[in-house]
Amino acid sequence: SADPVRAARALRLQGECAAVQGDSAAARNALDKAVALTPRDPVAYNSRGYYAYAHFDKHHEAVEDYDRAIKLNPNYSYAFNNRGWSRYRMGDREQALKDINKAARRKVFNPFVYRNLGIITLEQGDTLKACGHFRKALSYGFTALYGPEVEDLMKGNCGRTEPAAPVQAPNAPLPPRSGKPPVRSNAP
Repeated sequence: SADPVRAARALRLQGECAAVQGDSAAARNALDKAVALTPRDPVAYNSRGYYAYAHFDKHHEAVEDYDRAIKLNPNYSYAFNNRGWSRYRMGDREQALKDINKAARRKVFNPFVYRNLGIITLEQGDTLKACGHFRKALSYGFTALYGPEVEDLMKGNCGRTEPAAPVQAPNAPLPPRSGKPPVRSNAP
């Protein structure tokens, strides 16, 4: 007998590929089978929500799957981010921002969080803040992982595509202290 976890992973990949190629029926079929094989796996619900529903603008159905994924794993950053984006697309900006910010707290380095925040902020008319989000998405590797979408948004709205400066990990250790007090002077 085949390992259901491996079989579900293969079905998820099959569904993702079908969705990217525009075949919603094949995507839904493969992703439904993945969920049936591993009904306690939050990744299966998140993938189905994203690739079988949200990818084809069926955001209400997508939110139902993200809710299931979050119920199974309350720290699932990607499901919070995806649910936030679907809520935004359905017109619920307030809940969308709550979800996307929860995703950011759970996985600070997820570039898609900052892409989503940038788009929402841009549509609210705050170009400066949106460009800051886009820069952060780029600094966390958006282009290498997902393609040039954020670079294009930067070019069209911000005038430059590279991050202003490398982003330091927020929990990076500080350099060791020397044990000597700092030299102080009254010089300006």
